[in-house]
Amino acid sequence: MDFQNRNNTANKFVCPSDRQLALRAKLKAGWSSSKTSEPLRPEEQEAIISVIRRNEEIEVAERQRVGRLVERVEKIKQHAVERGPNCCRLCGDTFGILRPQRILCEDCRQSVCTKCSVDINIRYHTSERSREIWLCRICSETREMWKKSGAWFFKGLPKYDMPRSASATPIPNPGPGSMAGDTR
Repeated sequence: MDFQNRNNTANKFVCPSDRQLALRAKLKAGWSSSKTSEPLRPEEQEAIISVIRRNEEIEVAERQRVGRLVERVEKIKQHAVERGPNCCRLCGDTFGILRPQRILCEDCRQSVCTKCSVDINIRYHTSERSREIWLCRICSETREMWKKSGAWFFKGLPKYDMPRSASATPIPNPGPGSMAGDTR
């Protein structure tokens, strides 16, 4: 494209010169002219208002969805026992030869048992190699929350509303060595 030669009529996407813009402004035609706006008809106003209302409803639903994701991670954090380095961070089971195996979470570097951890296979884009990493349930759910909420893209969590039931009902803390929902 020849941006210097403005007389080239084949290139219609080149910005006009300042002189051409000034002439168009004096003639009240082209980019510099203001248009007289007619008032919107009632049907157009109703259509615009309905679109705005739908957008607000979608935003509220999205804030509630992200709030549920955050609440889910917070519940798991509240159930964490953290009794020491020889016990699982989440359920409190002790590690040993005949006990659950100790697994180190890749993100938080805390010890968890196999029940409370998630293994993830990471496949590299450039080759067929893959690597297995282990995450505790807290870090796994946190990663899911960041993926599902779009926080990874915006480098932070979007605005969210916590569900009303979370503040009204206290969450029972399970006893030592038991998981939430565990029916032995």
